[in-house]
Amino acid sequence: MPMRKMQACSFSLVSHPITNNEFSNKQQRNNLKSSLENSKLYAIAQARYPRIDFKMQENGIEITISNDEFKSVGYIDIFYLFKVNYPEYIDAILSRDVLLNFKTYSDPNCYFVIGIKEKDTGNMIREGMIEISAWQLLFYKSRGERYISGFDNYKDFLKLFIHYVGKTSKSTYERLSKGHHARLNILSSEEPINRQNLLSEELLILAFEVDAVNIIQNPKEYDLGETKLNDVIDLVERSLISSLMPKYNEVKYKSHGEKFKESDEFDSCCLTLNDNIQLFTDEAKLCGKYDASGLSNSDYIILDESGISLNNI
Repeated sequence: MPMRKMQACSFSLVSHPITNNEFSNKQQRNNLKSSLENSKLYAIAQARYPRIDFKMQENGIEITISNDEFKSVGYIDIFYLFKVNYPEYIDAILSRDVLLNFKTYSDPNCYFVIGIKEKDTGNMIREGMIEISAWQLLFYKSRGERYISGFDNYKDFLKLFIHYVGKTSKSTYERLSKGHHARLNILSSEEPINRQNLLSEELLILAFEVDAVNIIQNPKEYDLGETKLNDVIDLVERSLISSLMPKYNEVKYKSHGEKFKESDEFDSCCLTLNDNIQLFTDEAKLCGKYDASGLSNSDYIILDESGISLNNI
């Protein structure tokens, strides 16, 4: 039967992978609030813990990220940090009417203390501290942020073992910071990935936004219809669970493909991951690919008259 109506869905991260420490810290959680409000799905993942080390260079900071298996070296543009945080002083900085003050340390994240001093007296005019984690650096690199260079093998760090997938609600992230049942079960029975050292790994929260577009072969004959976001979220969640089979999802939606075949709303649905990360379980893996347009050429999950299948490309 020729295709009449197809739905193309994608999901992508709304922020960097979030650590347990960030969720347990109220201030850090509040800093993420605006990003998390846009998320419709979340996953509890596990990955090797990335450590940060750095040294000063003439035109930037050389940062080394390592996790006992991989190592990557990159750089941050110091001037960019001043430009973003103190835009009102950029002209004075360029004309050397003020002096820059810059310090770094790591424990375990990377901290930049940036300040501006009066040229004549040396008195501090402004000073502030910027905290950035290895996960943030890797995420910003994956999105092509221009002030970060290097980290050519960043994808090696973004292979994330998926324990649980779920839909978000107003209380989801509050529960994740306290008594979320799946998170507590994972914490109590956490095992190392690939039989490696558990102490070198950590749990992460992945927060995703979801998008979809309907594609009609003959708009005059078939109604485009309204894209119902809740239906799209349900479809993406069930497709991910039934394809990846995360251990801590009690309901696996094994009949999801069969139920889609019975629906007459769409002939097919294609789901892609619009991020340069890999999600994997003991059962399967889904490799994403980021594209600013949202049209990702990643591995994909297809639902059609044959049922459901995950296709690695």
